[in-house]
Amino acid sequence: TCGVCVEVGAFPAAVCPKGLAGLAVGNTLANAIAVDASGVYFATTSAIMKVGLGGGTPVTLVATTNIPYALAVRGSTIYWTENPATGSTPIGSVHSAPITGGASQTLVPYMPLAMGIAVDESNVYAGNYNGIVIAPLSTGSAKTVVTSQGNTNNVYGVAVDATNAYAAEFGGYLWKLPLNGTAPVMVSGVSPSGGVVVSGSTLYFTDDPGYGNA
Repeated sequence: TCGVCVEVGAFPAAVCPKGLAGLAVGNTLANAIAVDASGVYFATTSAIMKVGLGGGTPVTLVATTNIPYALAVRGSTIYWTENPATGSTPIGSVHSAPITGGASQTLVPYMPLAMGIAVDESNVYAGNYNGIVIAPLSTGSAKTVVTSQGNTNNVYGVAVDATNAYAAEFGGYLWKLPLNGTAPVMVSGVSPSGGVVVSGSTLYFTDDPGYGNA
């Protein structure tokens, strides 16, 4: 088994648990992570950072006043959801910025409990407390596709392929949302815990009948 870690501040510099190779050690609450051919992107409580695939000194791409939750990279742009540090129902938002650094753009300015994120060539898909918010990458208005059927299970995980978006609610349901606008379809017999990714014709997700399966 091998791996890398972008480590939180609880571990001293140059130390990484379980024998993993540390790329950027000693950051404050490093959480969300994404990767492309040029580097590893991660979020702290106050910034979106980038470090080389072989490690090195992280650089700050964007400083934030809120706490980033999830990251996605496509082409020359990084996308993220963020929420304020306080508030019973945090009013979050969705943003983008060049992967080389520079000014950020707000794609969705008002989004309660902004969570998981995915992106394709046309839209960004962000999970919140009752479904997925779909926002165009260029111009136009965001829309919400409600999946929760009256529940308030937060959509922690989001994935997208050529024909569908997928929403994984924590302790709720797994949904397939056709991109052609037809009604969402609930995947029966599973209780996702929030993680979801699609590769080719296969959907992978973490399941939570008693916590902690995949």
